[in-house]
Formats: sequence, structure tokens, C-alpha cells
Amino acid sequence: MKNISKKIIVSLLSIILVVSFAGCTVEQGGGPTFATAQRSPNPTPMDLRGEITISGYKSSEFDDSLMDYIAEVTLEYAGLEVVYDYDYTEEEYFATLDQRIASGDIGDVYMVRDSQVAGLAEAGKIIDLSSEADNFYDYSNSGYVKVDLSKELFPAAYDAGTYNGKLYMVASEYNHKFVYINYDLLKAAGIDEIPGDKWTWDTFKNYAKALTNNGAKIVMDYTDYAIWGAFVNGYGGSVFKTSTSNLGEVSVDYKSLNLTDNASMTGLNELVSFVKDNGVLKTLGTTDFATVGMAVVDRTEIASWHNSADSKYFDWSLLNYDWDFMHFPRFENHSVGAHASGFVVKNNPEMSEEIRMLCAKVAMFTLFDIACTAYIGDGEIVPANIKVSDKKFWREYPVKGKNTSVFTSYYTSDFCANFTPYMSLNAANQLNVGSAVEQAVNGGNLSALVSSAQSATTAAMK
Repeated sequence: MKNISKKIIVSLLSIILVVSFAGCTVEQGGGPTFATAQRSPNPTPMDLRGEITISGYKSSEFDDSLMDYIAEVTLEYAGLEVVYDYDYTEEEYFATLDQRIASGDIGDVYMVRDSQVAGLAEAGKIIDLSSEADNFYDYSNSGYVKVDLSKELFPAAYDAGTYNGKLYMVASEYNHKFVYINYDLLKAAGIDEIPGDKWTWDTFKNYAKALTNNGAKIVMDYTDYAIWGAFVNGYGGSVFKTSTSNLGEVSVDYKSLNLTDNASMTGLNELVSFVKDNGVLKTLGTTDFATVGMAVVDRTEIASWHNSADSKYFDWSLLNYDWDFMHFPRFENHSVGAHASGFVVKNNPEMSEEIRMLCAKVAMFTLFDIACTAYIGDGEIVPANIKVSDKKFWREYPVKGKNTSVFTSYYTSDFCANFTPYMSLNAANQLNVGSAVEQAVNGGNLSALVSSAQSATTAAMK
């Protein structure tokens, strides 16, 4: 680990052990009798002990949420000792993560994004957590409750951590698309109104045209499945073929793609036309932030923005104009793509079974409300835990009075913006529709490109 790692040995000021002994107590009938041992009504967690390293990043300069999270873990596992490796911005952390994993210079438990899960699983770099997840209990609950990950996490976030039907990542962070908007630039473009929560795609297009005609920029990563998938669904299409039962229940056939049907292609053509007509930027890059009229982003993209020479983190207080966050504009068939980040456990052959179990507990503790609340801090991180998200207190970040509820506004209709939960990594790599969209923006034949991607993916899925 790097020298900046901080070794924190967590100890409790007092540990009260309640033990009932069975002992020889009374002589009866010439022989000893034994008192019955008294047991706690609920099982208790195993007394797991050992030192582990946890790798992550800070979402703000004074962010100690990872340490707060571990403090909650140690209330149940007092024998846990932790080395912290997280003095990075999110951008710095992920820029070097692949290299650190390859060299082994990464923690026993570490953060990854959903797009990395399948590759790490296939390479044998992370362990399958399915067994631990199937036997994960809340010992603090008076009813000794078994925790069901699929019910504690947003559906899209839970799926994001799976590959080949196994769980490898426990999602802790949830990131779906919303809109950053500069009201001053909008007013300068002749639009003096605030869009409502249910503004439509047509309204968004009108705003974008007014902004770009007045010199403002639009930012949106149109190659991201979270975006182009929303257009496919929004125009009545679907990535995978679906069927509806007599009871109205919709089932998805993840073995059959549906991208070349008319509705799906209509949505993709709409996206390509919008990007071309408005000169949409995929990323902010070096563009002056003050010139951006609207940006369709998620929280991780904001983490890469910079506007201060004095800090590695984006400083919202430096914005000297009126701005806000808005919901992703509605299509008739509305859905929003979502990504997730979370904890994985390094596959280390030299790791003892006790340490492996302890690492798994640390990775999954974000499922508990109190621990998850500690991890999200003041709202720098959007929780993947449904109950914590519903508490809403964290949504005041980055500044009070802004519409930060957009961070998880449509989770019931969100889709997992990653294909590997539903197909092999090889097949997912063939489904490069984002590349097809980008090539079409630059003059390529969208229909032919999408058809080619679908055929290659179908072949890879067999």
C-alpha cells in the first residue's frame, strides 16, 4: 500500500461479555447435578478477527465517511483492524485502479464501478459473494432477520453487481442520469421559465436549440447505454425482446435482441439527430463550465469536473449564476439508465478463511441503514440502499435549496446500464451500440451499424 495509507486499529473502550456457565451446584442422591446453561434468544455473529486493507476515495476534501462506515462495522466485529487506503479523489482512484489491481497494490476490500465487475470476475481477481449473501443476517434486529440483498438495494444496483448469476459487487453507490441546467444562460437564450418535474423530451429539445443558437453548450455522453437505452425504451422499443402474458405481466428474453425493430431504431435516430443538430459534447473536458447550458450527467461525471485551482474537488460555491438540477426529461415510455459502484473482495489465495469472511462482512455492511447512512456522509454519495434513499436527508448536497431529489427520482423504472448481468462479457463487448451512435453522428449508416452489432452479439451469446 502507498505511504499515505492510514492504519487505524479499531478498539472498543469496553467489551462486555455475558457468559453463562454450566457448573456443579448441588449434591442430590449421592451425585452431582448440573445447572442448565442459559443461552441468548438470538444467535450472535462469529467472533471474526484480523487486519484488512480497504481501498476507496474521498468525495470531498474532508470526507471521512469510509472511516465512519468502518466504525459501524466494528460495533459488530470488534476484532476488526483496518488499514485505510483512500486519500484519492474519485477521478484519481479510478484512473489508477486497473494498474493497482494488476500489480496487487489494492486493498482486500475495494471499490469498483459496475462496468469492471465482469472483467474482474472472469480474470479471477475478485471472489464470488453469493454464499455470504445467501447467509447474511442482521444480528442487531430482535427478530434475527435474514437480509435479502435484492430487496435492500435498488433493482438496477443489485443487478449491476452480478455476473453469470453470481454476486461479486455489493452496490453502495447509485448513479442515474439527471440534468444540470444554467438558468442564466437559458434566460439569455430567451427562455424565462423553470421546467417542471415532468418536463418532456420535446421541451428539452426546444431548450437545447435555444441555448446552442445563443452559443451555449450541451453535454451528454450519448454513447452510454444509460442514455441511448432511454431513447430506445422511450420510443416504444426495447434492447431485448419482451412478451406480455394474459395477466399483463411482461417478461424479458435476454437471449434475443430487439434493437433493429422500427421503434428501437426510431429512438436511436432521434438521439443521433439531436446530437448532430446541437453539437452535443460527450464530456465536459476542458470546456468552460460557465458556457454549459445543460448537461445530462450522473454524480460520477460531476466528480470529474474542476473549477478551482485551490481544490481537487468541484466547488459549487464558486458558481456565480443561477443553476439547478432537473429530472431526466420524460418520454412517453419513461425510463432512466443507472450505473452503480460498490465493494468487492480481492481474490487472494493467501487469505485465510477467517479474513475472507471478515472482508465479505465489510463489503456487505452497507446493506444496514445506519452503516449506509454513515458511508454517504452529507450526501456526496448517492445511496444504493432503498431505505436510506427514501429518508431524503442526504439530498441537500451539494447546496441546500437545489433539486437534489433527482439523484434517485425514478428508481422504480430505472434500468441497469450495463449488459454483463444478462450476458457474457464477450457478448456485451460486441453490443457496441454506443459506438454505432457515435459513428452515425459522424456520418455512418446507423441502421447498418446497429444491425452489425446485434448480429455479432447474437452470435456471441450462442
